[in-house]
Amino acid sequence: MDPNFKAECDEKQLSLDGEESVIVHDKPLDGTKAITPIVREASKLNELRGVGAIAFDWIVIVCCFAAAISLPNVAVWLAAAVIIAGRQHALLVLMHEATHFRIVNNRAWNERLSDWFLAWPLMVNTDGFRRDHLPHHFHIFTEKDPEYTRKRLRPEFQFPQTRAHFVWLIVKDVIGLSVFKMAKMLANFSGAEAAPAKECSPAEKWAGRIERTTYYAVIGAAIWYFNLIVPVLLLWFLPAFTLLFAILRIRNVAEHSGVGMDDDLDMSRNILRPMLWERALFGPHNVGLHLVHHLYPSVPFYHLPMVHNALMGIPEYAERSRHVETYFGLQGPSVLTQVTITPDESGGMGDSETTSSEIEKREKMKAAS
Repeated sequence: MDPNFKAECDEKQLSLDGEESVIVHDKPLDGTKAITPIVREASKLNELRGVGAIAFDWIVIVCCFAAAISLPNVAVWLAAAVIIAGRQHALLVLMHEATHFRIVNNRAWNERLSDWFLAWPLMVNTDGFRRDHLPHHFHIFTEKDPEYTRKRLRPEFQFPQTRAHFVWLIVKDVIGLSVFKMAKMLANFSGAEAAPAKECSPAEKWAGRIERTTYYAVIGAAIWYFNLIVPVLLLWFLPAFTLLFAILRIRNVAEHSGVGMDDDLDMSRNILRPMLWERALFGPHNVGLHLVHHLYPSVPFYHLPMVHNALMGIPEYAERSRHVETYFGLQGPSVLTQVTITPDESGGMGDSETTSSEIEKREKMKAAS
């Protein structure tokens, strides 16, 4: 990893001193000094929980493969594919944790565990994703935010949009009409558009290439030897390019769509009580507490609820931060009700008109800032 980039990560992501831990409108959020000891404690890694989460996800995946191979039934294979896609998402969530060095304390082993068990199985790499992702934290909703610049003019990521249009986007993902977009996303997850890392020595480059090539050679040989080519194609790669893309779309919309752009407490949202199936697919490993993660990226996923509870004791956070109950619930505050509108609410305006208006509004806000 580029030492200069590493230093920037250390300086910007792990600042926990006093009230400067949370900035709202370029000023500290009143009350954070009182919870600084809680945040410091919550930022300590429990390596067993980090490694245990990786092991749990892989145990579920292996059990799904075993059930599908043992029970050659269409319903079993479909259920296995859905569950595996959910665990693929969980692996990427844990890779995101590794991007912030939140799996184990030893950074070399943090990188190895992430690449071997989280990133490489899904054709991405940890350091590439880190170089693409951390600028999103440092420069959210600005021209230096890769996620924002990739999506700000794409109609499919402009909200609000009609509920039927949003559901159709998800359906297209599920049936494979977004396969090339998924390939592009995986390239971005490997740092294809990120600032290049510091030039490595030829020996370091070759060592990295040999390690990854050996990894895929061993995995490929094992798949061939145990006659798992068809199960791997149908239960790993097919869900990765269909169901997983739909899941990632929903999670991405939940995190940063239909939110404020100039207020730290409104730049993301927390999903507090997702339904069990929602948590399994869209919110594994507390990834739904995304606002808390942006405020305190040094806190590992298993301690985010602790920090959220502490923040709820601060009136400004409790009253003004963006919280919803679920992803798709219609009876209470949910991601769906916040980012979509019904035909009656749209006033007869089509999706293209809604999208154009939203793009224009966002561009004016960006220019004003």
